[in-house]
Amino acid sequence: MNSYKYRARDKQGTVSEGVMEAASESSAAAELRRQGMWVTNIAEMGNGPEVADWQTSPLQAASLPSAVELGQFLAQLSSLLRSGINAHDAMSDLAERTGDTRLRRAAGEMAQGLAEGASIANEMRRYPYLFQAHVTGAVAAGESFGATAEVLNSLATQAATEAALWARLRWLKLYYGVVLVLAVLVMPFPLMVVRGIGWYGHLAATRLVPGIIVAGLALIVGQAILNMPAMARIKSSIGLNVPVFSSLVRWTALVRFCHTLQLSQRAGAPLGEGVQAAATATGHPQVAMRARGASRLIESGGGLADALTALRLLPKRIINVVGAAERAGNLEEALGNTIEWAEERRQASSNTITGGAVGGALGLAGVATLIALALAWSNYYSAIFERAGIE
Repeated sequence: MNSYKYRARDKQGTVSEGVMEAASESSAAAELRRQGMWVTNIAEMGNGPEVADWQTSPLQAASLPSAVELGQFLAQLSSLLRSGINAHDAMSDLAERTGDTRLRRAAGEMAQGLAEGASIANEMRRYPYLFQAHVTGAVAAGESFGATAEVLNSLATQAATEAALWARLRWLKLYYGVVLVLAVLVMPFPLMVVRGIGWYGHLAATRLVPGIIVAGLALIVGQAILNMPAMARIKSSIGLNVPVFSSLVRWTALVRFCHTLQLSQRAGAPLGEGVQAAATATGHPQVAMRARGASRLIESGGGLADALTALRLLPKRIINVVGAAERAGNLEEALGNTIEWAEERRQASSNTITGGAVGGALGLAGVATLIALALAWSNYYSAIFERAGIE
């Protein structure tokens, strides 16, 4: 017999947590169902959900599903659940018609776990390269609050918005890449006047092109390493603290936080529990860790403003507005306004990064041109003077 920690909700919506002995996770879930309880989370003590074998390969980190594909998957799952289809049948349906091969395979495997009483969030955690921490965190919150379909729909909407923002940045990365490659290949051109095209061909084949390939592979490997679940804390720290880009990451985290906290209040969840769930839904481990202390502040009688200050995520202005809304009894409305404001700030941050990056690329191209001209003067005219016999 093994010990399983569970979280479940009864027909009246009351949430209970505990530990029970059972032969397997499915047996524990079945026993809870016989007691009239709906399991939202269950795991063997000391262990998390088992990661699927094919998800342990580092190659999975090199190519994550696009935000568009993930958004479509979550939107379809939300639609099926809202139509009254149970989680197992909904996931089985997605296993037959989801476009992305990996998501389709995962859906088929998750359906088996759901049939045995596992929660959607726990099943998603088995696929860390398909469902990132902010997705599983938000889904777990939705299951706890009895608002799974609403959370999935919110995640799908966020994915669509974030896909549009990151698409612009991907084009900028491509643009920068092309400029850098051209700069590397073009700057030695003037030397061909003196040394000939054969020299340039040898240089390109032995140094320039291999150097570009190695740099490209290094970027791909670096991105894959950062996408690995074990690097989540480091990746989060980089995203929240790197100059310029950190603003976009922080506004994105704030949107996710407020969306989840708003849903928790709409579902009638305790405020401390909602803050913890919302912090987990940001996808940033350090924010989720701070949420434990923030939740304890609320449970000990502190205000929401004090808890939000402890998170170190929201601007002081927003903390004051949300704290005042809590006292006035219109917290849900204030969170809605905060979401709109944060989305505007996120869009503005993206515009700033885009504009700055384009200017930087133009400046880089200008520097490359000046270097090329300097090389031209140094080599082309020197060669002419040499052939003319002029010292």
